[in-house]
Amino acid sequence: VGVFDLVDDCRICGSADLRPVLDLGPQPLANSLRRESAEVLEEIPLDLVFCGSCQTPQLTATVDPAELFRHYIWVTGTARTTRAYSTEFRDRIIGIAEAAGADLPTIVEVASNDGTFLRRFQEAGWQ
Repeated sequence: VGVFDLVDDCRICGSADLRPVLDLGPQPLANSLRRESAEVLEEIPLDLVFCGSCQTPQLTATVDPAELFRHYIWVTGTARTTRAYSTEFRDRIIGIAEAAGADLPTIVEVASNDGTFLRRFQEAGWQ
């Protein structure tokens, strides 16, 4: 279907019980800027669903990362100060989790860009 695929089953557990939560309609890719006002941009469905089996919220469209980041204006990992802050941020979050007695080293980041912040948690053994 072009630069994206639609999922029919849960990305985590494989269940087909995906329940609609929020439909924001078709949207252009992030940072898709028109060169001319008449230029037509490809649009991706921005539909949030919720898995009735494992309770995982997720989007129905999977965009090809090469296409998504081809003309991306801001990629987190390219900024040295952001990479440094991601380590400081990870350490603060781990400290908060440990102080709260959390057992599960698991984190979910919404809209993780290129995964810079998630990589710091992986380095610390988190999933």
